[in-house]
Amino acid sequence: MKWKISGWILVVLLILVSCKSNKELSTQSTSTAKPIINNSTTSQSNESTQSSSSTEQNPYGLKAPNNVYTYLIVTNTKGNEYLKNNGYSAVLKTDTKNPNQSFILENSTLLPNINDAYGTQSYMYFWCSSEVKSVLANVQLDDAIIFFEANEDYLNQLENTPTSSTSIQEDLDIEAINNGDIASLVGTWQNGTGDTLVINADGTTNKNQTIHTIKDSDKTSKIPYASLSTGEMGGSTPIGFFKIGFENPDGDNSDTTKPRLILAQQGGAYPAENYYYRQ
Repeated sequence: MKWKISGWILVVLLILVSCKSNKELSTQSTSTAKPIINNSTTSQSNESTQSSSSTEQNPYGLKAPNNVYTYLIVTNTKGNEYLKNNGYSAVLKTDTKNPNQSFILENSTLLPNINDAYGTQSYMYFWCSSEVKSVLANVQLDDAIIFFEANEDYLNQLENTPTSSTSIQEDLDIEAINNGDIASLVGTWQNGTGDTLVINADGTTNKNQTIHTIKDSDKTSKIPYASLSTGEMGGSTPIGFFKIGFENPDGDNSDTTKPRLILAQQGGAYPAENYYYRQ
């Protein structure tokens, strides 16, 4: 009888030990599975974040010109002046020698208000390095930030900004200019490299040169023109005039929907960034 009882006790103990062992194995299995699920979730989250970041930095499908200048920045004419006054310069896409003092202009016409019409605010877009982006983020003029990263949200704001009723382009009056009336030239003009030409009503400019008009220039030259002169021998530069719709006979890389100027000693198919547009 005692042997039977002892046998039953032994069976019960074995069952209890077996249950406990199974429970521990189950617990270990569950514990081991959690990090795998978490890692998978984290990986998916990181991929989503990277994708979102990439979209924000490259709106409108634009791609960075290289792996150094990777941030697209937007600013106004004040920002452009700041860059020039502080030693920053525009460089070619292949030039990565001095990324801390240079930038690459972005002239895509997909961007909102890139060269806005006469009388309204205009915006300048450029690619820069992370170091330059960090510096410009802290620049303020008149207690206002003037450099912004051109992400999708910010560009949407620019697109939805109401335009002024004065946004109709004032065209160049070639006949009047040929006869000495330069009223249609007066204003601020800027080319794709950031260079600015300011023409005053008296014909003087910010380049210490004065405009001298030429009678019938549109009949004696393929491109109507005048002369920018310092008054000294050999100190003149031809300035070509392009009315809205007029194309360079030697090949046109400009926006023909706007009036344009060109400063050049000879004719040819000028690079797009050499054309000046009214600001």
